[in-house]
Amino acid sequence: MIGGSLKQKNGQVLAPQTKAEKVQVEIDGEQYSLADVLSMMMQDPVETISVNRSADIAAGESYTVPQYVVGASNIAVYLDGLKASCGENGVFSEVGTKDAVSTTIKFNHAVAKDVEIIIRVGR
Repeated sequence: MIGGSLKQKNGQVLAPQTKAEKVQVEIDGEQYSLADVLSMMMQDPVETISVNRSADIAAGESYTVPQYVVGASNIAVYLDGLKASCGENGVFSEVGTKDAVSTTIKFNHAVAKDVEIIIRVGR
């Protein structure tokens, strides 16, 4: 249980003896515990960079990435420096069961062999 005073941004006390059992944070429409979010933010992200592959990556082809948690919004993909959107209608999709660890994504469109891919996974 967390205890303390609930305050406005200007410091004015709204409720002097506030207690909370669980604080939730919403990120991209998903709910996460504050403890989990703070834990992820305290760890260094992992990055991989892929440049000049020998072949294009076909649409729907599995692509190996650093370990991430499916659905936790902790993986970001950049193609030639531009952040790619995730999801069925996005540039890539996460592969696996929600809240499970995965090391695979799938690109929903072909990616040319000379496109720089940066994968960033927050821990």
